[in-house]
Amino acid sequence: MKVALLRQRERTEAELRTSESRFRLFYDATPSMFFTVDRSGAVRSVNAFAEQHLGYTAVELLDTNVLAIVHPDDRNLVKRHLAALFDEPGDVRHIAFRKIRRDGAVMWVKETARVAPGPDGPTAFIVCEDVTEARAHEEAAREAETKAHFKDEFMAMLGHELRNPLAPIVTALEILRHRGPEDEELELIERQVAHLRRLVDDLLDVSRITRGRVELHMEAVDIAAVAAQAAEVARPLFQEKHQVLTVDVPAGLIVVGDHARLVQSLTNLLTNAAKFSADREETHLSAERCGDRVVIRVRDRGKGIEAEMLDRVFDLFEQRGQAADRAQSGLGLGLTIVRNLVTLHGGTVHAESDGPGKGTAVVIELPASIEASRPSARSSADRARPATEPDRERSVLIVDDNEDARRSLSRLLRAYGFEVTAVSDGPAALAAAKRLNPRVVLVDIGLPGMDGYELAGALRRAHPAQELIAITGYGQPTDLIRSRHAGFAAHLVKPVELETLLPLLERATEA
Repeated sequence: MKVALLRQRERTEAELRTSESRFRLFYDATPSMFFTVDRSGAVRSVNAFAEQHLGYTAVELLDTNVLAIVHPDDRNLVKRHLAALFDEPGDVRHIAFRKIRRDGAVMWVKETARVAPGPDGPTAFIVCEDVTEARAHEEAAREAETKAHFKDEFMAMLGHELRNPLAPIVTALEILRHRGPEDEELELIERQVAHLRRLVDDLLDVSRITRGRVELHMEAVDIAAVAAQAAEVARPLFQEKHQVLTVDVPAGLIVVGDHARLVQSLTNLLTNAAKFSADREETHLSAERCGDRVVIRVRDRGKGIEAEMLDRVFDLFEQRGQAADRAQSGLGLGLTIVRNLVTLHGGTVHAESDGPGKGTAVVIELPASIEASRPSARSSADRARPATEPDRERSVLIVDDNEDARRSLSRLLRAYGFEVTAVSDGPAALAAAKRLNPRVVLVDIGLPGMDGYELAGALRRAHPAQELIAITGYGQPTDLIRSRHAGFAAHLVKPVELETLLPLLERATEA
């Protein structure tokens, strides 16, 4: 009997040793850091992977308080975590914190722990995963998001600051244009202001488009109408350089797209062609249907592009070679905007050139629409004619803290027969609205003290029948959303075209 019991005990001890050996093999071979820790925080066991990963030997870690290898800034956090583990044994708890390797490097770990009974009392069984790389990606993403947020705020402020001084200049040009025949100096100012506006628009546009913040208003569009409008916009630059622009775009080439953005794309290509062509050169704009695509081509006979630059010209701030004076250089944003807008339309764009001095062709391919009906061609609205006498039924209140913008817009609207009152801040606007009850209130958003959104809310509560129109240098998508929520019927970005503003005023005052 004794012999049988002894043999049974030997077998049991052998099985225990085998089980312990297997557990130890698993414990050491698993690619995770394993620890057991007692209530005081002393390390009772550590696996080989933890030794290798942290750089400490088991001798250095055993009986050492586990907080010794925790980052000083995280020790209180880990201490509370351990206390909670032992206060509520059986609960599984998770925590992320930093450990310090033997070489001083910081390691982010994600720890899962649970307290269970053991031969020497309650013991915390801890598994740690190295998440340093994942944490670095998260931090980089957060930092990028923060930078993008600050960039958006900066671009919004930049647009406001650049567009504000442009507004009174454009308005003053409108006044001068209606005083008499145009002269060379006025034409020069108009060209340079138009160029400056394009630079500002391109700078702000490229930020929105590359970040996917642009909204497209999709509809059936005839490329012939798009080409006609783009040619009209770009033609002054061709005339200035005595260049020839020919357009060969048949009606009926229909795509589904945003008319304004397609005009912008073709205008950028045409102005680029004019910039990089010599005086009296020819640029040809054409389009045709090729299978299920509409192919648009802008070909010039200008400087041409080296083979290695054909793809790079569409990159941000990349430009073709040019003279040192950079007289027509711009910012190198036009082709980047074209590429992104065309991509948003489901199309492609590429450049073709036989080399320097042999001209360039930029080719846009867009999906052709299957719709049979064609939209009517668009053209610029006829310029309204000034009225001779103000009409009290067409009362307008202007609220703008920029004195030049306020005075020039007042003079222009009075020339078109509107009864105009102008003030510089929110409280004065509320008083004038109460006294005069104007049909329309034109509000600058960036007012001192009470901003335009706050003023709009107050006006809507006091005079719900008044039409509110925002005229502002802020033109980001979020600004348009805020304007709509504040109760503005329209959001116009400075400098405002007369053809855009007058129809809004006419409709509001007639209503």
